[in-house]
Amino acid sequence: MAGVIPPQASWVAHTDFSGLYFPGVVLMAVVGGSSLVAAVAMMKHAVAWQLSSILAGVVMVVWIVAEVASIRGFHFLQVIYFVTGALVIWFTPKTQTVSTSCRVARSLVWA
Repeated sequence: MAGVIPPQASWVAHTDFSGLYFPGVVLMAVVGGSSLVAAVAMMKHAVAWQLSSILAGVVMVVWIVAEVASIRGFHFLQVIYFVTGALVIWFTPKTQTVSTSCRVARSLVWA
């Protein structure tokens, strides 16, 4: 993917950042980290995996809105990421599933 979107110094001209490295690290840690936590929580069937998934979607949507506002520019990938975050929020079950409820009950019995 390197070189597909050539970095432009104008992207950080209206921000407090002097280069593209630090915003990229923050992007990876915040957006990538929240998505990783949500994915692990879902795979391990954690009690609040739905909450972590919705939170990861909200983080992605807020990040893209803030990015568009701060760089004062637009790229079609921003639409894709915004829609992806919105779909994560939309398709995450808002209530506990039967298997999650049973797992919670079993863990309380065996605790």
